[in-house]
Amino acid sequence: MVQVRAGVRLAGVAVMLLAGALIILPAGLLPGRVGGVRPALWPARGLAAVLCRLLGVRVRCAGSAQFRHPRLLVLPNHSSLLDGLVLLAVTPVRFLAAAEVARYPVIGRLARAIDTVFVARTDQASRQQARTAVAAALQATPYPPLVIFPEGRLGPGDRLFPFRHGAFAVAAEQGIGFVPCALRYCPRAVAVWRGGEGEPLWRAAWRLACSSQPITAEILPLVRVTPGAEDDPQVLAEAARRDLAAALGIDPEATAEAGRAAR
Repeated sequence: MVQVRAGVRLAGVAVMLLAGALIILPAGLLPGRVGGVRPALWPARGLAAVLCRLLGVRVRCAGSAQFRHPRLLVLPNHSSLLDGLVLLAVTPVRFLAAAEVARYPVIGRLARAIDTVFVARTDQASRQQARTAVAAALQATPYPPLVIFPEGRLGPGDRLFPFRHGAFAVAAEQGIGFVPCALRYCPRAVAVWRGGEGEPLWRAAWRLACSSQPITAEILPLVRVTPGAEDDPQVLAEAARRDLAAALGIDPEATAEAGRAAR
C-alpha cells in the first residue's frame, strides 16, 4: 500500500510538472512585469504550492514581510530537495544557479523563465565574475529577492557547512541587504537529501513520497542585515552561520567544529 501511494504521488508530481511547464514556458516569453516580477513566476509559485501539497508538505512561514525589501539576498541553509519549492510557495523569489543548469533541456528554459541568475564559479576569476553578475542582477532588477545557498552544497540537516564568502562580499561592497533564513523540516530524516553522500535524487524523492505522515517545513527569516564597505565578508558569513545554527537548534560550537573538519 505504501508503494502504491508513493507511486500515485510521484505520478501526480510528474503530471503537474508537465502541466506547469506548458504554462510557465509561454509565460516566460511575455514582456514586462506583473507585481514587480516576471509573469512566469506567478504560475511557478502556484506549481510549487501544488507540488508541496502532493508530497504532503505543510509550509509555515513566520515573518514573510522580511522578503519584500528591494535589492535583497535571501541566504538559507540547504539540506533538502524541497528547499526551493517551499521558498517559492510562500513568496516571489529567484535563484542563483550554476551556468550549466541553463543548458539542461526544459529545466534550463524554466529556470530562465523565472529570472534565475546563472553564474560559473570554477576559479578565482569566474567567482569574481559571479559576484559582478549578482550585483548587476540586483541593480537592474531590485525585486524579487535573490536566493543564494551560502553553504554551496547540500548539508546533512543536523549541522552546517562553512558559508562561502562571495554573497557577503557582494552585500558589503554594494550595500545590499541580506536575510539569513532557516529552513527546518519535521521529520528531518524524511526531508533531508543526502546528495553529498552520493544519494541519487530519485531515492530522496521516493522517501518523501513514501512518507505516511505530513512533513512540516518551517521558513524562519532572521533579522535583515545591511552591511557597509568596512564590514569583513568572512565575519559576516560566520555571524550568519551561527545565527542560523541557533535558529535551527544546532549548537554553534558543534557547528564550528564540523565546519573546520569539512575544510
